[in-house]
Amino acid sequence: MKINAARLDPAPLPGAALSRYRVRFAHRHPTMLLFLGFDGVLHPADGERTLFQHRDALEALLRAHAHVDVVITSSWREVFDTDTLREDYFSRDIQPRIIDVTPLIPGAMRWQEVQAYLEETRHAGPYLVVDDDASEFPPGWEHLLLCAPETGLDAGKLEELAARIRR
Repeated sequence: MKINAARLDPAPLPGAALSRYRVRFAHRHPTMLLFLGFDGVLHPADGERTLFQHRDALEALLRAHAHVDVVITSSWREVFDTDTLREDYFSRDIQPRIIDVTPLIPGAMRWQEVQAYLEETRHAGPYLVVDDDASEFPPGWEHLLLCAPETGLDAGKLEELAARIRR
C-alpha cells in the first residue's frame, strides 16, 4: 500500500504500524471518538438475549451526531479483523465511521489500550469509552460511560451517551 505522505503529519508516528483505515483517515480529525465494547454494551454480557440488540439504537444516535467516529475495544477484535467487525456487524451507512480497533497489548488494561491508541494516532479531541467492566478503568475515570453487563446500552444509558456527546 502506498501512503500519501501529504495526508500524514511530517513526523512519522514512532513504531506505529498504521492499519489501512488509520492511513485512510489520517487526514481527518473527528471531533469525537467513541471507543466501543460489544458484550455488555451492544447486548447483555450473558449472551442469553439477542446479540447486538442495542446496535440499531446506537446507530441512530451516531446518525444524529456525524462528528463521532467509532473505535472498537471489544474482545471480539481478538477473533475478528477490523474489516469483518465493520462489515458484518454494522449497517452500510455506519461502516465508514467504524475506523479502527484499539491495539492488543498483553497485560494492559482496556484504558491503557485506549491511551495507546490516542497516542499512536495523535488524537487530541474529545473521546468516550462505552464499556461494562469497571475493573478495566481507573475509578471515576471521566471518559468512561459504564453500562450494566446484564442490560448493556439500554434506553437510559443511550440518553446518557447522547448527553455526553452533546457536551
